[in-house]
Amino acid sequence: MENNFDRLRFGESFLPNSSRTRRLMKIHKDWFFLTREDVLPLGPFTCKNTALKAATDYAEFALKASPDMLDKLHTHLTFKS
Repeated sequence: MENNFDRLRFGESFLPNSSRTRRLMKIHKDWFFLTREDVLPLGPFTCKNTALKAATDYAEFALKASPDMLDKLHTHLTFKS
């Protein structure tokens, strides 16, 4: 599965000594992903592959969605303890 987090974003150029952080994390038995817009992880997902697929789908969607639509998506995906 292609990982969009490792590609340059629109308007970015190569920056020496820069790197992207891995955005998947496991907390207890659940998986989550981070976006550059959010402080809280999005999820939970039952396995790493599902979280990676959701993160990839999110990255593709975020390129096309309006800010209002992204806010609605964040509200739906943000973990509520």
